[in-house]
Amino acid sequence: MISQDFPNAGTLWYQDEKTNPKAPDFKGSIGVDREYLKQLLNEQQDNVVEIKIDGWRSKIEISGEQKPVIRMSVNTWKPDPNKKKYNSSVDNFPF
Repeated sequence: MISQDFPNAGTLWYQDEKTNPKAPDFKGSIGVDREYLKQLLNEQQDNVVEIKIDGWRSKIEISGEQKPVIRMSVNTWKPDPNKKKYNSSVDNFPF
C-alpha cells in the first residue's frame, strides 16, 4: 500500500506461497513523488529513466509470525554542484 505520508518509499513483501517456480520471491510497490518524476524526466534524455532505490532487510510481525520484507526508498540525493570540494594538495598542509 502506498502512503501519501511517506513519498518515495515502499515495501517488497516475501511471497512464501508461490504458485510456480518462476514467480517472484518478493512483490510490492513504491510511491514516487510526482514532482520528482517530472524532474527525472526533464533531466534525462534517454528512453529509459533510471530511478535509484535503496533497500533495507527487515521483518514485520503478522498474525504472530515474523515475515521478511525489504523496505525501499527512492534515492533522491544529488551532490551540490556549488559545494566546494576538499582539495588534498600539498598547499593545504601546515608544514
